[in-house]
Amino acid sequence: NKKEADAKVKEYETSEGLQMEVNLHDSVIKTMEMKADTLTFKLDCSDVKKVVFKNYKVLEQSGYILGATWLQQEVYAAEGGKEYHALLHKKDGKLAYLTVLAEEVEFVK
Repeated sequence: NKKEADAKVKEYETSEGLQMEVNLHDSVIKTMEMKADTLTFKLDCSDVKKVVFKNYKVLEQSGYILGATWLQQEVYAAEGGKEYHALLHKKDGKLAYLTVLAEEVEFVK
């Protein structure tokens, strides 16, 4: 079991694609558009203007997140794509969580 667990940890640590291509820290969510196959966030960010999750499912969202500041993100391999986890700071000072399962993510600069 230890060998198998160690192999999985090594596989996870060295696998490509489990990092967000860009750092969205300090980006503010300006708009959120949910369509049947895409979830699009427009951001107030110097590098990225839009984040588009394709063939998505929102797994967790802590209430109203428009105007929230993106603090941190993590990506995990999952059946059907990848899980994108975000920690957000809302205007009221509370933390919020967003978890999206998507086949693909696109960053529009």
